[in-house]
Amino acid sequence: MVPIVRRRVAALVLLLLLAGGGVAGVLALTHDSSPKVPEGGSAFGGDDRRPAHESLIDALAPLLAAGTAAPTVPASASAVATPAATTTAPRARRPARPAGQAQRLAQLFMVGFRGRGTADPFLGRLALRRWGVVILDGANYASRTQFAALTAQLKATLAGLGAPVPLLAVEQGGGADNTIPNLPPAGQAAIHSRARASAQARRASGILRGLGVRLALTANADIGYSGGAWDGRAFSDDPKIVRQRAAAAIRGWRRGGVAPAIGHYPGEGAASQDPANGPATVGLGLAELRASDLRALDPLLPSVPALVISNALYAAYDGVTPATLLPAVPALARKAGFRGTIISGNLAETVLASGGSIASAAVDALKAGCDLLWIPGDAGDQEAAYRAVVQAVRTGEIPQRRVRSALAHVAALKARYAKG
Repeated sequence: MVPIVRRRVAALVLLLLLAGGGVAGVLALTHDSSPKVPEGGSAFGGDDRRPAHESLIDALAPLLAAGTAAPTVPASASAVATPAATTTAPRARRPARPAGQAQRLAQLFMVGFRGRGTADPFLGRLALRRWGVVILDGANYASRTQFAALTAQLKATLAGLGAPVPLLAVEQGGGADNTIPNLPPAGQAAIHSRARASAQARRASGILRGLGVRLALTANADIGYSGGAWDGRAFSDDPKIVRQRAAAAIRGWRRGGVAPAIGHYPGEGAASQDPANGPATVGLGLAELRASDLRALDPLLPSVPALVISNALYAAYDGVTPATLLPAVPALARKAGFRGTIISGNLAETVLASGGSIASAAVDALKAGCDLLWIPGDAGDQEAAYRAVVQAVRTGEIPQRRVRSALAHVAALKARYAKG
């Protein structure tokens, strides 16, 4: 008789379990003494004990917070994995998402876009990525009137987004090196005095500021070596004259309210070609650079708000790595008294010499000491570089102190020049 009763009770319990969510009941009532098998998203064999009130979604929260793709979980999974008693127990506190820092990292990018005029999709994407600087070039307009319309549209778009607002920038190195032709300054080789260098820069900055531009890559302090990359484009082949005229131009730009970014550190006048056109080598040793190029550049550094690093390859270093990716080059500038924002070379040109992807170059440039990562108009490259930097910061490949320093330098530049 007893065995029959026991069989009936067992059958009744089984029916109740099946009717009321038997899997949860079995998980709650069954003691499994077998070894645990690692599952996707687990600690891979580590101690996987969880509080009785923690759901599967709670357990995945750290992965979600870190931006890691988690395995797809059915909507009912948390109910299956959680005992019924959890309905009255307090929920586990989930880690905060690191979206704030990830969003701030976009401030470390100076980006362009390929479209012309105000209808380009880039303007809509600004709400998603609050880039630190937007740089315009000749591909974005066909006339000064169109440039004015574009900058007006950009200013209106940026004003609607709220802080942080990107700075608008152009390359305005003089003459043929100007983004906006028929505007000053004239080509550097045609400027024969400090007074003219200052006046040209002051006039250019007034016009550009009226158009919303706050940062100009200009006043290059490269030396015009005969047969070098800046032959016929530099202020002079004499380091002293280059320094004097560049200093005057810097004063003119600053008085007009536009931040001048000088280049190309540590001097690329002796390069085999312009690094914009392909791999370029500077064959000078460090002592020779100090006696020539750095004689022009270093005295300017304490007074300039931004500095562009060269993409040339230097015999003074390893001869195969662009200066933009070499930690020794930004360190040299800081040692010489530079306290402003260090801008990488154009990373689309960097990879012409370094190989690899723009995304990996962005990570390496930030690690090396660059504060602003210059990526021209390819939206795919910009997004890939941004994600690569976010991942490198999360994993610790880029130290937090390097990130904090870069963000502080960019913020200081924007605080000084963005207003008005």
